[in-house]
Amino acid sequence: MDFIHVAMFLWLDKPYYFIQVGKFIQLLSTFFGGFAIAFVQGWLLTLVMLSSIPLIVIAGAAMSIMISRKASLGQTAYAKAAIVVEQTLGSIRTVCLHT
Repeated sequence: MDFIHVAMFLWLDKPYYFIQVGKFIQLLSTFFGGFAIAFVQGWLLTLVMLSSIPLIVIAGAAMSIMISRKASLGQTAYAKAAIVVEQTLGSIRTVCLHT
């Protein structure tokens, strides 16, 4: 896909993506602009930030993966509990019908 097709897809099918793309461009330019200003004002602090930000990103990615796995396990547990509740309610209805 070239740029024209992507732009037409965003324009015709998904207008919500324009907001997301604009926000992404804004945050990316803020990030790099902040680094440029920080490098001009105090280059030692910028070097410290450059060494620590990858560690923070890796930790954030690991947390995201762990949270998504735990959420998946929680949904599975809720599904199993719903099956048990459904069977219990069916059994109660059956007992009520035969008494």
